[in-house]
This record gives sequence, structure tokens and C-alpha cells, in this order.
Amino acid sequence: MEEDSYMLFYDYEAGKKRIDCILASQIEIVEQDKIPPEDVLVMRKGYYGLVTALYVNIRESTALFSDEDKLQTAKIIRSFTSETIEILRGFDFEREIGIRGDCIYAIYTTPLQTDVNIVLDIACYVNTFMKMLNLQLAKQELPPISVGIGIATDREMVINAGRKEVGINDRIWIGNAGKDALNLSYVGNKDGVEPIVMSAATFDSIIGHYLSEYGEKAREWFFQRSTQYLGTFYDTGLIISDYSEWIEKEFHDIRVFRDEFEELLVQYS
Repeated sequence: MEEDSYMLFYDYEAGKKRIDCILASQIEIVEQDKIPPEDVLVMRKGYYGLVTALYVNIRESTALFSDEDKLQTAKIIRSFTSETIEILRGFDFEREIGIRGDCIYAIYTTPLQTDVNIVLDIACYVNTFMKMLNLQLAKQELPPISVGIGIATDREMVINAGRKEVGINDRIWIGNAGKDALNLSYVGNKDGVEPIVMSAATFDSIIGHYLSEYGEKAREWFFQRSTQYLGTFYDTGLIISDYSEWIEKEFHDIRVFRDEFEELLVQYS
């Protein structure tokens, strides 16, 4: 390809100038309790604060996505994603929700321990929702799915990156919360680990609330584990009791596929 024709695709001389400009620019780092919403972020500023990331990862997704019945797979995925997003959204301290591959994720600004408690509550709702979803799938003679739910808390910086002048720009999170939550979601609901898996920092933030509300018995609801790759983490199978009881009542009188329902009720309780 001739040089002149290549310039039609990418003007590398202009590219060099743009990079020089970026590298020479000053980025103001703003440390504050709460990460501001997207519409307040400024291009030449980075915002640094405490966040909690939550990832919901479909177990054995490769087999699900390679299923020959694409219509069936599409219905399962749409059911899962639509309601999981509905559970994750709508909070004042929510800063980003999205889909990455077979994961749904959310990032929340969590300067207070009570904020982290709410993120764990959100994870418990997702865990309980999976019970309802699998019962509904069984009713339609569709296969059940399971998920791992990872939660991690850390200080992160968020910046706007991309090319604002061409309309392609987005937030970039710089830190460990998102990465750790994703990695923790991979071990949830696998090899004896409970569905909800949290970092040590997340556990340290929430355990005081649980001990205050439920006493020392609350410690029995969390299991401490450690691996060389993940370090120390905690897992739990907590669910929302009112929601779970409603599910059992809602599906109790259904006679069609009753055997499948009873088996799933045991599996996902």
C-alpha cells in the first residue's frame, strides 16, 4: 500500500501531535468522598474515591452460548440480563452499569460503610432472583443457569477518556475494585464456594452491621477462604428472606413440572 493511500486511513503525523499534547497536559486529581455522576465529570480531571464494584458472572457460559438452540439461549440471556440490571440500577450512589461478555457489572461510590451494606443487599437480591428465574425457566422446560457474584471495595480513580470531539469517549476506572470483583465472580458457585464472593475489604465493611443486627451467629453465614491468586476472600449464600418466601408461595401450587420445581427449590434455597 502506498504511503499516500494509507494516510486516508490514519493520519499518523496528526496522531503523534495529539499524543504529545496529551502527555504534556496537566490532569488535576480530585480526592473526595463521593465519585461524582457522569454528567459532572470533567475531561482534564481525575476523581479519586472509595468505590464498590459488583460483577454477576454466568457459570458455564461457553456451553450456554454454544447451544444449538439459539432462540432458547436468547430467551434465557434476555431474561437474566433484563432483571439483573433492574436489580442493580436506580440508586443515587450508582456510577456505572454495563455488560461485559457474560458478566453484568455495576460500580457504586461507597464512602460510607452503610453504602457497602446496600451493595451486599443488592447481591443478595440477585442471588434470590436466580431462584425465581430458574423456576420460571423450568416452567418453560428451559435449562437452569447459575451465577457467581463478586464484590470488591477499593479506592479508584475515574477519568474520561477517548475522543470527545468525535463522540467516542467514556469513563475509565483505574484501580483494583472492578478487577477484583470480576475475579471473585469467577469462583462463586463453584467447587463448594457460595454464590456471593467478596473481598476482605468488603467483608470488613459489612461484618459490623451484621454482628450488630444479628449477633455472633452472623459469623456463621460467611466463609473465609484464601488462594495464592485471590488472597483472602469471603463467600456467602445469603438471600432476601421475604423475596424467597414469596417465590415459594408463588410457585407452590403449580403442578406442571412440579418435580423440577421441587428439585430447584432445594438447589437454590
